[in-house]
Amino acid sequence: MQGMWPLTQISGIYKRAGDYVRSHVAVHSGLSFTPSPTEAALPWIGSAQCDALNTKAVRLSAKHPAGFVGADTRPILLVGRARSFADIRNWLQHYGQVTDSYDCIGEAVQDLESKSETWSYVLVQIDDFGGIDVAIDALLLLRRAAGNCPVILLSSETVSDDLSSERLVLCDATLRLPLSLTRFESGLVEAMFNNSTWQNRKRKLQPSDSAVSA
Repeated sequence: MQGMWPLTQISGIYKRAGDYVRSHVAVHSGLSFTPSPTEAALPWIGSAQCDALNTKAVRLSAKHPAGFVGADTRPILLVGRARSFADIRNWLQHYGQVTDSYDCIGEAVQDLESKSETWSYVLVQIDDFGGIDVAIDALLLLRRAAGNCPVILLSSETVSDDLSSERLVLCDATLRLPLSLTRFESGLVEAMFNNSTWQNRKRKLQPSDSAVSA
C-alpha cells in the first residue's frame, strides 16, 4: 500500500455525509473510486463526487507517500494528560508515527513559538484544561504560535465533529470524544486542507511590502 491513502479515511469522509463508495486498488495504478453497488438503502455518489475524491487521494499520496496522512519525519504533538491520548498513541504507533507531548498548553506554546516546524500536527485535549470557554485564550496563543502546523482540538463537550473551516482562527478541526480511528483519520485529512485555507487567509490579511514601505 506504499503511496496510497488509507481506505478508512476515504470511507469515513463519505459515511459522515451518508454516502458510500467502492474502492479499487490496482498494482502500480493506485486507488480509484466508483459508486457503491445497487442497494436500495444506500445513496449513490455521482461521477463528479468520485472524481473529486480521486483528486483528493492523489494530493494526499503526494504529500504523504508513506500512506498515512500524519506520516512524515516529524512527530505529532499531543497536548494534555497522557491517559487522554491512550487510544490515539496506539493508533499512531501502529502506523509508525512518532509523538511528542506536553501536559501544559503554555509549555507547548513556548516551544511552538521557537520551532513550530518540528511537528506535523498539534492535538489538544481541551477537556484537560477546563473546556473551550476556560482555555480559549491559551488556545488562541497556541494557534498563533503553531504557524503552518495544523491544530486539532479534542473534546467530549462538542455535540459532533466540526471539520468545517468556520473556526480557523482557533483550530483546523474539532473532534468529539470518544473517538474512533475512522473519524480520527478523517479529522487529520480535513485539518490538513483547512490549514491550507487558513494559511492563504493569513497571507491575504498581511500588508504587502509596498504598503509597509509607504
